[in-house]
Amino acid sequence: MQARGLGRDSEGRHEGSSGEEAAARYAIAVTPPPTALPPQAPTPVEAHPALGLWVKREDLAGGPYGGNKVRKLAYILPRAAGQPILTFGAAGSHHVLATAIYAGADRVFAVLLPQPYTAHAARNLGLCRALGVRIFAASSLFGLPWATLRARLDAGQPCHWVPPGGSDADGIQGAVDLGLELCADVAAGRMPAPRDVYVALGSGGTAVGLWAGLRLGGLPTRVQAIAVTRLPLLSRPNLRRLARLALQGRRVDGPLLEGFVLRTDWLGAGYGHPHPQGAPLDCDGLRLEPTYTSRALGAALTDKPDGERLFIHTANSRPLIGPAFPAPLPDDALSARLLVGPRRG
Repeated sequence: MQARGLGRDSEGRHEGSSGEEAAARYAIAVTPPPTALPPQAPTPVEAHPALGLWVKREDLAGGPYGGNKVRKLAYILPRAAGQPILTFGAAGSHHVLATAIYAGADRVFAVLLPQPYTAHAARNLGLCRALGVRIFAASSLFGLPWATLRARLDAGQPCHWVPPGGSDADGIQGAVDLGLELCADVAAGRMPAPRDVYVALGSGGTAVGLWAGLRLGGLPTRVQAIAVTRLPLLSRPNLRRLARLALQGRRVDGPLLEGFVLRTDWLGAGYGHPHPQGAPLDCDGLRLEPTYTSRALGAALTDKPDGERLFIHTANSRPLIGPAFPAPLPDDALSARLLVGPRRG
């Protein structure tokens, strides 16, 4: 199957491009902090016979921090143009951490919501705090307006707003790149055309943008979007809004979101709680985390195979060591507010 060649419009968005052209977007387009390493692109695709599927190694994107947020930030940060960044997430947010690393933590003002304690979430939160991210805790969704106001006042100047997960009109184009690159992987013979691709769905931008990129590139692959939250972000109207943002007026064959399978059967106890049927956190050489990738891979391993399958590894697996990463700060009153429940791994 051939991936269609596509161009870009006057603002640099895809009218379509090959995966190789899309790869050039992964380099952060603003000057990164001195500790940032050159990104690796395109990301590898690997066969995992022991698991019975293929794996797209988004966990190895960028440097020094990988995962799906690197592609989004390649579009978000140029638009921010040096402004302070006001963004949102849960206490252990990968998005907030990645933004701090690539934009510079002194620019990041983060409004965070509580989530269940895990060692992984505690490490992310402790690292954000050690890097110098200004954190404003909201005890619930009802507390978001007040926490956001405090963050804006603290910034003291207009901020560039970035929604949870970086899923805005800019960031979602990074996920479109991912879909286009998968089409290029298939066209180049690096993997067979998958029947299903499994990806975690939090704020929705990666899963929906992936669907758009696959359709623009000519692959009819189903997207198995494994939901990790019950938030209104996952409503059908919002997913359709994200699809329109991803497509930017470009046409695809079939109805909007045809072949996009929203899966709520892996929610379990809710966001941040490890799922009892989730894949092990060390699985066939893949380093997973408990909220997103353990669920998505668990779904892929549990479903009855129906053709070739691909798992998108969206979490960072690069070691958090070196000059870019100070030691995470330990628990204190702020982390006790944001990470709830027993202190265990």
